[in-house]
Amino acid sequence: MNQKTFPQSPGSTGKEGMNYWMQQQMRAKPDIPGSQMAISAGINSFFTVNCLVDMSVTSWAVEKRDFAHLQQYLAWREEERFIAPIMFILLLGLPMAFYEMAKGVYGAAVGFRASGLRHIGDVAQFVTLWTILLPTVVLVLIPTVKEAASCNLQEEECIATVVRLPRLNMTLLALNFLMLAWDILKYNGNRGEVAEAEEVLKEK
Repeated sequence: MNQKTFPQSPGSTGKEGMNYWMQQQMRAKPDIPGSQMAISAGINSFFTVNCLVDMSVTSWAVEKRDFAHLQQYLAWREEERFIAPIMFILLLGLPMAFYEMAKGVYGAAVGFRASGLRHIGDVAQFVTLWTILLPTVVLVLIPTVKEAASCNLQEEECIATVVRLPRLNMTLLALNFLMLAWDILKYNGNRGEVAEAEEVLKEK
């Protein structure tokens, strides 16, 4: 009767192979379950839809030179009672997201076992979120929106600020799509070792 070997085991079988596999799992990135991928995609979709709405409104207003209505929309965005609380709740998870993503980058740096796609996705997503997307939102988009919502439309500087909004929204939309792409890349980089090992154990 042929015995199957455990993943990454150097030809060993049975108990010896299982022990080796368990030791190796201590230095392996766990696969991303489908449920985690679904949650990430759902959160990304929420922010993407919001960004699409903002881009649609700002682009239309700039094209029509209807800056007064655009300011009303920006004022509503600051005062509405449903979307902002949801965003706030989601943003509370940023510390945990930083921890999990930092673990992925650390694993790639010290050589934890994972596919190349998984390592690339972990590092690229960390860099995209923490060095590009969040700084763009906090340091550029939010101050620009606040200024555009309250500035005097009779001044050229105010018009210049308002006209910047569609480009900023488009940039944010592209970054949201990029974050989703990294999630898909990481999920496609699953090795399937845990499922394979469990199948082997059932046959013992």
